Formats: sequence, structure tokens, C-alpha cells
Amino acid sequence: MNGFSVYSQEAFNINWKKEWAYMGAGVGTCLVGYYLLDAAEPATMEAYLNLDGSKINGFDRIALNYNSAPASEWSDYLSNGSSILPLLVYISKVRDKKWLESSIMYFDVLTLNTGLVTISKYAVGRHRPFLYDDEKARTSFGVSDSASFYSGHTSFASSNCFFAAAIFQRAYPDSPAVPYVYGIAATIPAITGFLRVRAGSHFPSDVIVGYAAGAAVAYSVIQVHKKDHLDLQITNNGIGLSWTF
Repeated sequence: MNGFSVYSQEAFNINWKKEWAYMGAGVGTCLVGYYLLDAAEPATMEAYLNLDGSKINGFDRIALNYNSAPASEWSDYLSNGSSILPLLVYISKVRDKKWLESSIMYFDVLTLNTGLVTISKYAVGRHRPFLYDDEKARTSFGVSDSASFYSGHTSFASSNCFFAAAIFQRAYPDSPAVPYVYGIAATIPAITGFLRVRAGSHFPSDVIVGYAAGAAVAYSVIQVHKKDHLDLQITNNGIGLSWTF
């Protein structure tokens, strides 16, 4: 007999003494973000007329060529639709009553990601690419016109997709679908970011940072909630135990 290994499926641990801190961090960043949003002022006509596309770095300058309404509309569909993926995973987990843990973690992902995006947008105040139109025909401005960095659509899609993929992997670690789920998770926010650039709403650097930030939030929330498990190994040489964190 070569032996075999028996281990418990990796699960998640909701420690409420720590969870209140996680929730507080998420809600706190949202409050700071919305405070900055409330204090933000629209671009002035003078600032608008003085925008110079030649001062944009070469990597980001490509965004100045785009202003596609259909791309903006489709990016809305993809970003908003990405929230369905965690829901689908929850539904599949109802039978083992693990959906509550996932829902609490998703609350952390949602609030932390929203807060960080909002803080960044209104602390940096980067003008959106479409404002650099050479014709300079705008007469009114909103605070969101100076909220290009970083892409909230991309970050939202990224956090949703990678969170759902991680939950799926831990719910079904042996499923052959896991690589495909991660493939979908990586593709949706990438397409969303591409569309945001084509819409003239963001520079490439905005969507790259948004993609990375959303994935990082999802990964961080997963990591702090991971529960260690015991690995029991039975071989010809005896029985061994290992504890994985």
C-alpha cells in the first residue's frame, strides 16, 4: 500500500472579534470616500480650456482618441453584471449552509473596494480623457469629470470576478472547471477596462490600476478569512499529521 491522504476541505472562518474590524475598515473607507466626494468641486472652465493632451504620457495618450457611447454602455453591462457571479456561487453553496460566510466576506469586498475607489478618484482628481477634446465645446461639468483615477467599473468587475472564482475553487477544489472559472474571472474585468478606454472615460493606467486593486481587495479578504485545516497522511511508514495555514 502506497498510502493515502485525508484532509478537510479548506473553509473560511468568521471570527466576529476580528470581523467587526474588517467591516469597520470597509465602512470607514466608504465614509472617507463619500466625504471627499461631497467636498469635490467640478472642473472650472479655465482648467478645462487649459487641458493639453500633449502633456499626457505616451502610454495613456491613446485614450484621447476615443469617445464611444456604445463602449461606455457595454462597460456598464459587464461591470454591473459581474455581481451575478458571486450570487451564482452562493446559490450553489446553500445546500451546505456556507453561503453566510461568503456573504459576509462579500460585504467586506464590496465596501472596501468602493471606499478605496472613491477615495482615489476624489483625492487625485484626474480629468477624464474625453475632456481633452480639441473642440472644447463643453459648457458644464460634474465632479465625476475629474474622477478618472482609477477605474471603478474595472475594479468592481475585478473584485467580483476574482472573489467568485476563489470561493468556487474552495467550494469545489477538485472540479475541472476551476481553471475555466479563473479564465472567465480574468477576462471580464479586462474587457471592461478595454471598453472604458474606448469610451474615453479612462486612461489605460486607470484601468490597469483598477484591475489590480479590485483583485487585491478580493484576494486580501479571502486570505484573512481562510481557515487552517488538518491533513492526515497514512502511509506504510505510519501516520503523519500536518497543519496547513
